[in-house]
Formats: sequence, C-alpha cells, structure tokens
Amino acid sequence: MQKVLSKFKTLKGQRKKMTNIFLKKLELKYKLMILVAGASLIGIIIISLTNYYLMHSVIFQQTKNQLQYVKERKTAQIHNYIQETKNNTISLSNNRYIQDMLMVFQGAILAIGTAGNEDTVYSQGYMNIFKNHHERIDKLARVNKLSGITFVSQTGQVIYTNTDTDSITSNDLLGRNLLKGQLQGTPLSTCFQKGKASLQFLDFNYIKVLDRVVSMFCMPIHSEFARVEEGIEAGEAIGVLITEVDQFYINKIVSEHWTAYNETSYIIGQDGLLRTSINGRNISSTLNNSFKNNHKIVNELSSSLNSSLAANNNETKTFHDDLKGEYIASFSLFEPMENISWFMVTEASHSIVFKEVTNINLIIFIITSIILIIMALIGIWIGKIFSVPIINVANLLEKRSSELNSLSKMLTDMSNQLSQSAAEQASSTTESVAAMNQMEAMVAQSNDFAHNSQKSTKDVKEKTEEGNKIMAQLSSSMDLIRQNNTQLQNISHIINDITKKTNIINEIVFNTKILSFNASIEAARAGQHGRGFAVVAEEVSRLATTSGNAAQEIQDLLENSKRQVEDIVKNTASVIVEGHEVAVKALNIFKEIAMQISDINEHIRGIVQAGMEELDGIKKTSIALHQLDRTAQNNSKVSSDTLTYANQLKDLNNKVHAAMNSLETIILGDNSIKKIKDNGQQHYIKL
Repeated sequence: MQKVLSKFKTLKGQRKKMTNIFLKKLELKYKLMILVAGASLIGIIIISLTNYYLMHSVIFQQTKNQLQYVKERKTAQIHNYIQETKNNTISLSNNRYIQDMLMVFQGAILAIGTAGNEDTVYSQGYMNIFKNHHERIDKLARVNKLSGITFVSQTGQVIYTNTDTDSITSNDLLGRNLLKGQLQGTPLSTCFQKGKASLQFLDFNYIKVLDRVVSMFCMPIHSEFARVEEGIEAGEAIGVLITEVDQFYINKIVSEHWTAYNETSYIIGQDGLLRTSINGRNISSTLNNSFKNNHKIVNELSSSLNSSLAANNNETKTFHDDLKGEYIASFSLFEPMENISWFMVTEASHSIVFKEVTNINLIIFIITSIILIIMALIGIWIGKIFSVPIINVANLLEKRSSELNSLSKMLTDMSNQLSQSAAEQASSTTESVAAMNQMEAMVAQSNDFAHNSQKSTKDVKEKTEEGNKIMAQLSSSMDLIRQNNTQLQNISHIINDITKKTNIINEIVFNTKILSFNASIEAARAGQHGRGFAVVAEEVSRLATTSGNAAQEIQDLLENSKRQVEDIVKNTASVIVEGHEVAVKALNIFKEIAMQISDINEHIRGIVQAGMEELDGIKKTSIALHQLDRTAQNNSKVSSDTLTYANQLKDLNNKVHAAMNSLETIILGDNSIKKIKDNGQQHYIKL
C-alpha cells in the first residue's frame, strides 16, 4: 500500500512539474503550438474513429449482404441439382434402353455361372457387351449430371457400373454382392434393400471397401413389357438402378468465387462432417478425408451451427479461429432431400474484407501526421504574431499604471471639494422645497374656487338651455295653432259648400211639391181611376214638405256654425300673432343669455386650465427640487464613495502591475524576459 501511495505521489509531482513547465517556462508561441496541435490531433482522432466505424459498419453490411446472396444462390443450385438428379434417376429407371441393358448384362453374368457370388465378371462375352454399350451408358450419365450409373440384380450383385477405373483393383464395385460379403450392412446395402421397393437417397457416406465417399439414389427398375424368354411379366421388378451424385459438380458449385473477397463456401452435415471439400484461407480438407478420418469441424462456427437458432434462421456473424484468424461467415440450414439436413456456409477473411479500411486508415495516419506538423508551424506563427503586440500592450499598461496613480490622487482631492459643495447645495435645496410647498397650497386653493365657479356657471347654462328649449316648444305650439286656424277656415269654406247644396235641395223640394200638386190635379181629373195615383201624389207632397223643413233646419244650423267659426278664426288669428311675437322676443333673449353664459364658462374654463397647468408646474418643480435634494444627498454620499474608490483604484493599479508581470511570464516564459528602465518607465525585452 505504501508503495502504491509513493508511486501516486511521484506521478502527482511529475504532473505538477510538467504543468509548471507548460505554464511558466514555455513561451506563448510554443504553448499555442502545443494547444493547436493537441486540438487538431483530438479532432482528427475523433473524425478518424468515426470514419473507421462508419466504413467498418457499411463494409460489414455490404459483405453480409453479398455473402448471404452467394450462400442462397449456391444453396439453390445444389438443391436444384439434387432434385434434378432424383428426377433423372426416375426417368432412367423408366428408360427402355436401361431396362434392356440391365437384362443384357445380367444374361452375360448368368452365362458364365457367377451369378450371386462375389466372383469376377470379366469374361470375354461380358467385356464385349461392356465395350459395345459402356460409352452410351457413360454418355447418359454425363448428360444427366451423374457421377456414375450402376445396375444391381434382384439378388444384390452389381452387374454393371461405370464408376470403376479401367484397371481391375480390389476397390472395384463390379461383381460385388450388396447383401453378402464386405458390403453387407453398409449404408450402400441399406439403400439397395430399401430401393427395391421405392426411390431412396443415400447421404454422403464413406464406404471402406471402396475407399471413397459416395452419395446415391437407389430406384427399382420394372420391366415395361413382358419378357417371355426370361419368364418376366410386364411391370415386374428386374433390378435396382443406383445413380451416384456427382460430388465434383457440387464442389465446383461451392468453390466458385462470386465476390472480390475470395470467399470460401462449403457444406457441413448435422453430424459435423463435410459434404464438400474446403480449399482456401490456410485450410484444406477433402470430403474423403473428413469421412475417412471422422474429421469434424469443431470451432465457434460449429457451435453456432448446432444451436437451435442457427438451425432455423439465416445467420451472418464474425468468428475467430486460431488457424484461420478472424473471418465473417454466413450460414443457413437447408434440406436437399426429405429428412436430410445440410448447412451451407460461406466465409470471407476479415483481413481481406477490411483491407481497404486498413489502407484508408494508413492514408489518414499519414495525412494526420502532415496536418499536425502544419498545425504546429501555424501555432508557432500565430504565437509569434500575438506575442509582439501583447508585449507592446504590456509596456503601454505599465506606462498607464503610473498615470492611474496620479489620477487617483487628483480624484481624492476632487471628492473632498465635491463633498463640501454638496453640503451647501443640500441646505439651499431644503429652503427652496419649503417655499415651493407653500406656493403649491395657495395655487391649489385658487384652483378649487375656480372649479366651484365653473360648476355654478355650468348649472346656469343648463337652466338657460332648458328655458330656451321650452320657448322653442312654445313657438312650435303657436305654429301648430296657426295651422289649426287654417283648418278652421277650411271648415268655413266647407260649410259654404254645404249651404249651396242645401239650397239645391230646397229647389228640388219646391219642384217636387209643384209636381205633386199637378199630379193631384191630374188624379182628380181621372176620377175613380186616378184615386190611387192621388194618394201617391199626396204622399210625395208630404215627403217633400218634410224634406224642405229638414233642409231649412240644416241651413239654419250651418249659418250659425259659419258665424261661430268665423268668430273663432278671427279671435285666434289675433291671439296667434301676439303670442308669436312674444315667443320670438323671449327666444331671442334666451339665446343671448346662453351665448353670454357660454362666454363666461369658456373664460372660467381657461382660468381652471391655467390653474391646473400652474399647479402641475409647481408639482413638477417641487418634484425636481425633491430630486435635487436627493441628488445633493447622493452627491455627498458619492463624494465619500469616490474617495473610497480612489483608494481602491490605487490598489487596483498595483494588481495590474503584478498581472502584467504574470502576462509577460506567460508570453515569453520565466527565463526569457528582462525588465529595463527608460526615463523612469519600466519596459520588457526578450533575452
């Protein structure tokens, strides 16, 4: 613990020493150089790291997409090839030529008496048939993309195959029995037995007797027609067709490079064994060696392949292997045939994928170094530019500091004089404020009297205006009476007209009486026949008399009414004239009174307004005097504060002097400056 504390104290002391050197010993231009270079370095590092991670992310995503695309395309090709091989096997099993060839080769073996036994079948007759048909059967295998075609009899003996070499070796398949001997119990034997009933697929397996890995389809062959000589009926099983998957074709598909990353693709079964060979990236493993030596892929990738997540999803991850280094792998599970699961894996080396990023980082490092050198030179140049003016400013401040000292003394003397003057000013201001308050009270009282007079004048004016309105109404009433008198005159005219009409009625009555009288005379002359007419005439005469009396009465009434109306019109006219003259005179008098009252009101309003303005001016003057009083008091306080500030200014001058020394130390360093005096003034020079 003590050692740790001691080491910590040592580091702390070294850090303090370095800080002291940086702050005090170095010149400003070197400090600026370090700061500019450091800031540039930090910015470049941030930009470089950001650029690196962005490029790394983009390239990784691009690589991921490309690897997934390559993996999916190759998976689809292999899946299609397996399905195509299956379909071709079914097609070949139904091919009549294949059926005939199976019977021909089976007959050749029967001819030499080795049927069912693992004996050689290379008789002269068999070889002649082999030579005649081998090329065509081999062509069928190539056309159908098969590594080999094999015929097996119902007893399990291989009667033809094009998978062997031309030389006779112990690894040949021809002549062997799949139900006996060394092939008994092998996956090939199992495929044959199940293939006698229906199509079977044999996943890649190592056959020790053959010393190689094979993957095959086993398909029963039925005779299309009856073969009487051989005792075979139509549709009867005559053997088994075994077609071998071309592993070299599959290897060719997965070994093609489709990207610039020189990717490596291969297939792994769920058992961890390869289904294709691996060639590339410091590793080489063949399909045959993987099965023969039971060499399983065991690494980070195989762990991911065996996980349930990898078994159900496409994955692209980065892995590390001691042999291969760091690499990116994309893998997914697919089924070439039912119940057969393979993993398609496509890998790319991390160093190849990110080679461009590495090159770019190298270029950025070179550019960064150049920029740092340039920024360091710029820092020195900037420091040199700024240090000279700052030194001049320091000399100027040093010169001004003595002037500030003199000014502080003058300021002290002036503050004393200002304090005395402020006291005298405060006394005079107090007296002026008292006189102004008295004047303000008197003006306020006069203003109240003017307001009261204005109010009384306003009341008189309102009463006068009210009387003026009444006289105006009286004049209107006189006009209305005049109009009514005119209407009475019209009534008199109407009565005259009625009188005229009444005279007409009287004339009609008179004429009616005459006619009635004449009718009575004529009725009397008529005697008995005119008696009824006489009665009518008498009645008409009576009605005429009654009408005449009524008309006379109406005429009398109209005469009386006419005389009364004429008297009323005459009296009313004289009264209207007199009343109108009186109303006009009264109205004119009220108008003159109203005008005079308005003039008086205007004069009083002017007096009130002037009084208010005078009172407002006095108030403002009073306020100004109060402010002047406060100002005088403040001046007294300011003079006292000024004296204090003068002393503080002197102290500040000393502090400025000390700060200038520190500034010079910062600019030129502690050991790089020297003070000299010129005419009593201090200056700084660089050593």
